[in-house]
Amino acid sequence: MKGMVADFVKDGTLTAKEAFKSLHACAPPLDWGKLIWSKYFPPRISLLAWKVLRGRILSDDFLQRREISLASSCLLCRTSSESLEPLFFQCLFVGAIWQFMLHKFELRMLHGSLLNIMQSGLVAGCSPQLKEIWLACFTYTLWFI
Repeated sequence: MKGMVADFVKDGTLTAKEAFKSLHACAPPLDWGKLIWSKYFPPRISLLAWKVLRGRILSDDFLQRREISLASSCLLCRTSSESLEPLFFQCLFVGAIWQFMLHKFELRMLHGSLLNIMQSGLVAGCSPQLKEIWLACFTYTLWFI
């Protein structure tokens, strides 16, 4: 612990700025952040995509963690709780939408997460225009779900 703090302290005193840097030094860069904040998307669409990919949507599970009591179920399939992954990925109806989009773009899903769905359309070998269209489809799909 002492060696870890010493890496960020210059003259023996710990400042708030140095403490913040030491806590956030390991955070990975958000390379997808620049992709969704595009001049082609309205800010409200980009904001929703950013919130979904960061896990900051006020879904039922997010509210329940803050001790707000709710009866939770997905409004589309009524089979699972309304939480981020089931709501935007695991729901049967939403899964069919993602499969349809992936099929139309002739893409395979890498693994099971929203970030992987987004990244599957950004594979090497695609034209920049196709990547922009894919990002538009991805972000607008999140908006309409």
